[in-house]
Amino acid sequence: MPQGTLSRFLFDWQKEDFKPLEWTKRLIIALDVARGVEYLHGLAQQSFIHRDLKPSNILLGDDMRANKLCTKHK
Repeated sequence: MPQGTLSRFLFDWQKEDFKPLEWTKRLIIALDVARGVEYLHGLAQQSFIHRDLKPSNILLGDDMRANKLCTKHK
């Protein structure tokens, strides 16, 4: 993903010379993740449990929003 993982912006922002994430941006990302988990747990045709949800596993796009990755299986 273009911006990398959420952990870069939460924990490594000083090393990478970023500004810290604003609280409104953090809330938007948290809501993106919550919506994704809601979909995986209850709205998808087949339920999925992630089992390793953490900032280093959340990928951010150019718009600094949590992005989905999906590969279609037949």
